[in-house]
Amino acid sequence: MASYRFLFISGASIQSVRTFECDNDAGVILRASGILSAHPEHPQIEIWETDRFVARLTRDPLVKGGLCVTMHN
Repeated sequence: MASYRFLFISGASIQSVRTFECDNDAGVILRASGILSAHPEHPQIEIWETDRFVARLTRDPLVKGGLCVTMHN
């Protein structure tokens, strides 16, 4: 299992950082989407595995419950 950091972002500021263990990138993105949906105070989450950017999840204001996912390979 890998250790991933979630950066909870609001505006231009990191509001909090949490660490999660997950088997792979796909699993951690699903976990982040559930957390983002449950916490409207955080409009964006960045996911990092050590110094590797995994993904950024951002609420889509045009779609109810919608998320935009940006990934890096």
